[in-house]
Amino acid sequence: MSEHESTKTSAEHIAGDAQSKAGDVRQRISELVAGAAATPGRIAEGGISAVQRVAQDVLEGASAGAQRLSEERRGSVMAETLEGLGEGLGKAAHATQLALEEARSRGEHFAKDDVKAAIDDLRAIEDLLRDSASRLGSAAGKNVAGGGEDLARHATSVFEAIRPAVEGALREAMRHPVATAADAAATGVDAARLGVGALFDAAGGLLSSAGDAIAGKKRDEK
Repeated sequence: MSEHESTKTSAEHIAGDAQSKAGDVRQRISELVAGAAATPGRIAEGGISAVQRVAQDVLEGASAGAQRLSEERRGSVMAETLEGLGEGLGKAAHATQLALEEARSRGEHFAKDDVKAAIDDLRAIEDLLRDSASRLGSAAGKNVAGGGEDLARHATSVFEAIRPAVEGALREAMRHPVATAADAAATGVDAARLGVGALFDAAGGLLSSAGDAIAGKKRDEK
């Protein structure tokens, strides 16, 4: 099973669980998305970015899973799915920022390809913030009677909440040193270069160890 098929299947199982309590879907989708977004070696497929692929897989999987539920329950499940999607992307962005900051404080830098991939991913999240949140809401509401517009508004609100985390991570990524070995040799300065994939390993490790505390916004902040 490919990575995106696994993400889609997981989202379907989460959304289709009739035994879930309020908030369970949001939390489980958040963890799924954060993990998928911080996985090393992610590859864009079909002309869309890895982040866009994760968002698409989660919504398609959750929509399929929600069909097993009562019509009344579908709307709340898809709203929680959108919340989890936004929260998970925010967590991944914030973990990326922390990984970059920690490396810089130690005089280390990540591989140029890692930093470029991180910037591309963060810009893809920005695209979701700017252009696609309402479309994600509409997609989530396809099978929810009368719920498309409400979910579109909900998606816009959810994605606006993670904007500070994404913008902070992008600023840190843009300032991260990406000198090549040739550059270091020419200057006689060779900062500790971390291997390809190390950035995503570090971000993933931060997500695993910090849990909800890594979110860009604390629970009690308004």
